[in-house]
Amino acid sequence: MSDDARCLCGSRIFFQKPTVITTASGSIRDIPSVFVLECVRCARAFYADSEAGKKTLRPYVPGVYAETELFKQALASWRNKDKPESNDSHIVLEDADKADFARLGIE
Repeated sequence: MSDDARCLCGSRIFFQKPTVITTASGSIRDIPSVFVLECVRCARAFYADSEAGKKTLRPYVPGVYAETELFKQALASWRNKDKPESNDSHIVLEDADKADFARLGIE
């Protein structure tokens, strides 16, 4: 993990990749709590939280772990705090959505 917001190659310039999640109904939502950044020099990819302040870059490695991490970030981003009687998350709408979370071991 890089806590100086630099890539392992030393670069401080990144492309920000838009990060979205789809639901079983076909809607698309962004995941505002996380940045996925790609180094312009060596193309390594990293996660970083979108909260204000100093950033720690965590390596992004494609696969089930990455999908699980992004699903968790989506759940945190879209937690339904206004209406406790509604779904915990605005992105978990149908049984097919719940099946995807179960497949990844997310509760």
